Amino acid sequence: MTRERVHPLERVAEPAQTPEAEMAVLGAILQDHAAFVTVRKILEPDDFYQDAHRLIFTAALAVADDRGEAVDLVTVTNELRRAGKLDDAGSSAYLSNLAAAVSTIANLQHHASLVREAAAARRVADLARHVADLASRGDGWRVGVQRLVEFAQETRTAGASDLTVGAGKFSERPPEREWDIRCVRLRGDNGWTSGPPKAMKSLTLLEEARAQSTGTPFLGHFPTRKARCLLVGLQDREDRVHGRFHEMLVGRPPEEIPSSDDLRFLLLPSLQLDTSEGLELLQIHLDRWRPEVVYVENFSDLHSRNPRQEEDVKVVLRRLNRLRQDFDCPFRVIVHDRKESRDQPSRRGEMISGSQALWGWSESSVFVSPIKRGLSECVIDLKDGEPAEPYLIEFGAGKLLFAGAVRPRQRDRDMRILEFLDDHPGSTTGEIAQELKRTERTVRDQLKKLERGGGVVGSRETSRQPIRWSRKLSTDLD
Repeated sequence: MTRERVHPLERVAEPAQTPEAEMAVLGAILQDHAAFVTVRKILEPDDFYQDAHRLIFTAALAVADDRGEAVDLVTVTNELRRAGKLDDAGSSAYLSNLAAAVSTIANLQHHASLVREAAAARRVADLARHVADLASRGDGWRVGVQRLVEFAQETRTAGASDLTVGAGKFSERPPEREWDIRCVRLRGDNGWTSGPPKAMKSLTLLEEARAQSTGTPFLGHFPTRKARCLLVGLQDREDRVHGRFHEMLVGRPPEEIPSSDDLRFLLLPSLQLDTSEGLELLQIHLDRWRPEVVYVENFSDLHSRNPRQEEDVKVVLRRLNRLRQDFDCPFRVIVHDRKESRDQPSRRGEMISGSQALWGWSESSVFVSPIKRGLSECVIDLKDGEPAEPYLIEFGAGKLLFAGAVRPRQRDRDMRILEFLDDHPGSTTGEIAQELKRTERTVRDQLKKLERGGGVVGSRETSRQPIRWSRKLSTDLD
């Protein structure tokens, strides 16, 4: 019995597919828009083998690109329903199961690469079938094989997206970081303007926007890069902002007065980024005006979540980060300090009211502390670069101006306290005041300031005992 001869290229295996990886990828993007941002750089809809999965990913692209919304379970389900494709995608219950089955996106890039490689293998198999068809037609065999080899080489490179960075890159000198405001804000950095009530936070933010949009010195002192700005006001009515900003501009030379093209105001009673409506509204204005820096007053009005719950706060911070990535604009946002207490945190960033995730989000921040009416002290906190020394700002004649570095006399007083604590660790406020011949109230205020700056630490065994102060050792710091 003679066996029928079959050409090797006709023995094509079943189409390559990775259903579990496809489900893991889709489940991750239905949980978190940040996962979608990562996946869309690796995959296209045609990379999904199952029709339902292809429809779901196509709907996610429509949500982000056509509707300008965050990708999640609700928005993708609504998009499929709107397009009449929800049943074809497996029903809303199937989408819910996809999202619920994934508890982490740690292996997201790996799963996406598996899907991409399987898609590449299917394309190779399709081409192999075509080559087999050409095999019996003279030179068609050689042409077909050459096409197969070229396609396989291209697909191998494109199919396995490499997102790593070689260590050799870091042996090169890093590019110089550019300042938005020299020694105050680095270009591209998110950051807070933080402080207690009546510290002149809003005026500081307004002066930053004026200086940045004109490229003239901030506070008349710090050199500033010119950039288009958008100021989002969520507290004051337009007439109040009008009066305050007009007063700030009166008497200035023309080059210090911003134009409507360089500075825009978006004044709203509410803009909550944890809702699709609020997010879409801000996206529309960012897309229309393309600001290079966005100033926001203030963080508590940007959402309706619990500010003390880390996961609630991270949802809003992730959306701010996504907007920065999508529109290439950092956010500088007002945030309040927590109320004064005896157990006040020792580091400046920990003074921010709410979850400590807020502090971690900041990259270039200004911490403002009132000294007296119309006079505040500013401390700069940067993750990179050399910050300005603490300085004073003064409000007068409608303008906020640089009032000099913190007085040497004040620094001498701080040094006297620190030197005394070196010799007498565990001293009470009263003991320090008696030694320095100053009032307890004045010394207490100084100690609180030093504690916020990380210079001293206070502790007590019970609430009825006085706080005992000591120098904060380097091992106590991060």
